Amino acid sequence: MQALGTIVTTVVDKIALNIVRLYGLGIRNIIVSNLAVMSCSPYITVASNYSVCSRNTTLLNETMQHNMLLEKRVQLLKHNLHGSHLVIVNQTKAFEFMFEHGHKYGERDQTLPSQSVFLLPNSILDY
Repeated sequence: MQALGTIVTTVVDKIALNIVRLYGLGIRNIIVSNLAVMSCSPYITVASNYSVCSRNTTLLNETMQHNMLLEKRVQLLKHNLHGSHLVIVNQTKAFEFMFEHGHKYGERDQTLPSQSVFLLPNSILDY
């Protein structure tokens, strides 16, 4: 589990470094995307013909650790990068919404990879 934490920290550190680089280039409005639930990604669900998400706890823990660390890091950057406007797009929330309510938007089977574009509620954006 230690190696997993190291990988997650390295990825989030690199995201934060690139935010700082963008800020240094004069960019003040930056949108960062967190991880969607990786256990429901097509590369995982293909094994079950896209019918069920994996119950792989490593994937679930990795997603949660990444998203929590990213949230903390973005909050710190918001405080330290004066004049910046950093927004996290919450893909976890977006995909959960799609799985629960996709039928309302014409999606017949929410477990299949979609060609649809959803206009999701504003609550998906975490300011």
